[in-house]
Amino acid sequence: MTAPLRDRFGMTYHLNFYELDDVEQIVNRSARILNIDIDDETAIEIAKRSRRTPRIANRLLKRVRDYCQVRGDGKINNDHCFNAFEMLEVDETGLDSIDRKILEIIIDKFNGGPVGLNTIAAATGEDISTIEDVYEPYLIQLGFLDRTPRAGEISLKLKVHKVENPLSSRTK
Repeated sequence: MTAPLRDRFGMTYHLNFYELDDVEQIVNRSARILNIDIDDETAIEIAKRSRRTPRIANRLLKRVRDYCQVRGDGKINNDHCFNAFEMLEVDETGLDSIDRKILEIIIDKFNGGPVGLNTIAAATGEDISTIEDVYEPYLIQLGFLDRTPRAGEISLKLKVHKVENPLSSRTK
């Protein structure tokens, strides 16, 4: 929302990300609505990879269901769930192939940054606003990206964990 629109309400509110337990409840509720049998472990896995966003959790639930119907016996279990996430290239932190591509570009091509959004957009083929509105906030929230006055810069946390997570678990 723009500042003038927020100012009209007299009170300013802030939206936070959902807690993992809340997203798990949403996954279980959506599974009931969609008439999908799902165990608690699998619901937790979907919730963990949802970026703490119900819309993404529901999308992942549907993709896992589709995978189980086509490549499994139709029942959602952890094995099928992990296979579906591998196929979708979504890791345990919720990073997808575009997130990893952004991080790889910053690390490999620009030596950890700083690098501007225009450059990242050109290198990934993604729209600047999509990177700024979808990918960058989550990478910042995880601590993998820092925003500097000049441009996006890879954070120390990712440099230290580069070998372990998230880039080492990528599939090609």
